[in-house]
Amino acid sequence: MQIHRSAHVRAFTVLPNGLLQDRRLSYTARGLLADLLSRPDGWREDGRQMADSSPQGRVPSDGRSKN
Repeated sequence: MQIHRSAHVRAFTVLPNGLLQDRRLSYTARGLLADLLSRPDGWREDGRQMADSSPQGRVPSDGRSKN
C-alpha cells in the first residue's frame, strides 16, 4: 500500500503513533480521543451532544450494548 503524504497548511492534527497504536484502547476510544484532540483550545461540548452527532449514537465506549 502506498501512503500519500502532503504538506499541511491548516486544519490538521498530529498525533503520536504510540497513542494510535495503543492496544489497551479500543478503536472507538482511539477515535474519540483523536476527535477530542482535534478540537481547538477551550472547546466545550456535552458528551450527549457528541453521542447524538455520532453514527454510533450512545453505545458505551467498551462496545457493550445498552440492552
